[in-house]
Amino acid sequence: MARTTARMNRHDLIVVGAGSGGYAAARTARDVGCDVALVDRGPLGGLCILRGCMPSKALLASSDALADALGGANEDSFNMISVDGDMSTNDAVYAFAPRSTLRQAQDKPSSEQAVPEAFAGAFNAVALDLAKAMVADGEGATKRLEVRVTQARDVEQARRIARAIINSNLVKTALYGEDPNWGRIVAAAGAARAQLDPHRWSLFANGKPWVGVGGIELLSEAEAHRELEPETVLVELRLGLGQAQATGWGCDLSRDYVRINANYRT
Repeated sequence: MARTTARMNRHDLIVVGAGSGGYAAARTARDVGCDVALVDRGPLGGLCILRGCMPSKALLASSDALADALGGANEDSFNMISVDGDMSTNDAVYAFAPRSTLRQAQDKPSSEQAVPEAFAGAFNAVALDLAKAMVADGEGATKRLEVRVTQARDVEQARRIARAIINSNLVKTALYGEDPNWGRIVAAAGAARAQLDPHRWSLFANGKPWVGVGGIELLSEAEAHRELEPETVLVELRLGLGQAQATGWGCDLSRDYVRINANYRT
């Protein structure tokens, strides 16, 4: 474990992330001009202090600002992942800030209540890193799947289709078996009922053209199979309808998933 002797100031922001979460936040914060002190590197990942990116008298302008930051971060992270498509009654995401610090900003004009850019960037980086860590730690998971839906009519269409693909059990099991059955991916996209045009889409595997417009296979079965062998597989579905895009993250569904969930009670 590596430590620094960085001292905490009253209005510093502490960011903690599983895996490399603290480091992702640190990199993002540095990119937008924050002074970053990395404090700890332990089994749960990085913890960092962000300086120079917060107003001097308050961490955030209000609890509403924190809620807005959390909601924005969730849209492209926790709301875009799938392990098995199920949700527990206690699945939740929380963000906390000192109450005394928030109270200092209640009388600030609305123009000063925007979320600082560096905070939003660091917050989003940690949320995404934690979301990806959840997928990688899925029960019995052996592979990770990143699905990019591009050239969509709007962001909602892209998100809806990406979620449909990462939630599909047929896609998940094909990924586990390294079966290049691209029809399962396209069928899941169509089942999203998001107005997919069957004459415009094209499919890519790890950046390589897989299926062209009109359903023309551009990779042989053996070539497509090799693209599914790595632990992380990137699939891009281009809709050919616009400029919007969204990304979802999922994992495979293995025999171990069935064994784990068949052998315990909640």
